[in-house]
Amino acid sequence: MSKVKDFLAEAGVFFMATVDGDQPKLRPLGAFLEEDGKLIFGVGDFKNVYRQMTVNPLVEIVACKPDGHWLRYTGRAVFETDGKYAEQMIAVSHLEAIYNEQTGHKLMTFHLEDATAVEIPVMGEGENLALPMEKYISINQNGVSIRSKLYCTDMKDIKAVVIFGHGFSGHKDNRAAQKLAARIQKRHKDVALIVFDWPCHGDDASNKLRLADCMKYLDNVIGYVKTRFCTDKLYGCATSFGGYLFLKYIAESGDPFIKLALRCPAVDMYDVLTGRIMSDDNLAAIKKNKPVLIGFDRKVKITKDFLAELKENDITVLDYKSIGDDTIIIHGTKDEIVPFDAAEKFAADNGIAFYPVDGADHRFSDPQTMDTAIDLILSSFSMK
Repeated sequence: MSKVKDFLAEAGVFFMATVDGDQPKLRPLGAFLEEDGKLIFGVGDFKNVYRQMTVNPLVEIVACKPDGHWLRYTGRAVFETDGKYAEQMIAVSHLEAIYNEQTGHKLMTFHLEDATAVEIPVMGEGENLALPMEKYISINQNGVSIRSKLYCTDMKDIKAVVIFGHGFSGHKDNRAAQKLAARIQKRHKDVALIVFDWPCHGDDASNKLRLADCMKYLDNVIGYVKTRFCTDKLYGCATSFGGYLFLKYIAESGDPFIKLALRCPAVDMYDVLTGRIMSDDNLAAIKKNKPVLIGFDRKVKITKDFLAELKENDITVLDYKSIGDDTIIIHGTKDEIVPFDAAEKFAADNGIAFYPVDGADHRFSDPQTMDTAIDLILSSFSMK
């Protein structure tokens, strides 16, 4: 998305076309956000453009830079259900005078799915910015509905799939997953990436977090990918809590991946949760058998039973040497959540290649460190 974002930012003002019956309609826009791996736009619920988009969500955005290059960004508008995007856009664009309780107006935010973006010079052919198709899907198997997001170029031509596991209190709209998918599909149009909400994370409807349910979700996703795309070529990539869960699954069910890349895996998840994430008040409440809400993006309910499960399921005592040659661990030297030394020791104990990234925090929030991590992941996958 960053190429489209950068183009729109340089253009300043852009235009969006909709259809009113059989009549094309065009208007200028200027406000947008890049959040959760999506470009977010907004229109007022009192405007004709909103009515037009609810009837026909197919839209086209056009922008032009001073050098004459112009952008055509086409797709299907999907309106957001999370009010945080409208709040951010109203604040950033200073739209409080329009959207408030007195006027009763609401800003309806949306992103484009099944989108294409082409940058076109004054003379010559346009450059396809090669946006991966982003498709939200629900995997309904074995009595559960797993909210997932699929990145691909063509659903009919998928030969291999990267299964991505996000971290604790994260979600499927994971920016690292989006960046990895974009990089993969620049080189490999037939490789897809799927990321899903763990139980009690993101949009998942579960109300109690259990390790057994996490294993069930991962198993269902693996089964779905193999059946839906008729492939056994699976690659694994996971971060933090997701890394712990992938390793736990491998110990219990075998290794389904050709290659596995783990970024700052919480190999000792119990210590990470109780020592780095939970507060003293949280721990005191747990001792009284009271659940607590903790986390970063979406608060997750943690119970005494779940902590007991984590303590009992210590993966650091297990032997992972059988997957050592096909696994890498990437870890930031400034990780404030998962101890660097613990991951380094786990890698050494199991013959896993360990790559420290100097200065990287837990989320690899510096774009340069994230690029380094993605370079390492792609190199280890050695896709052909």
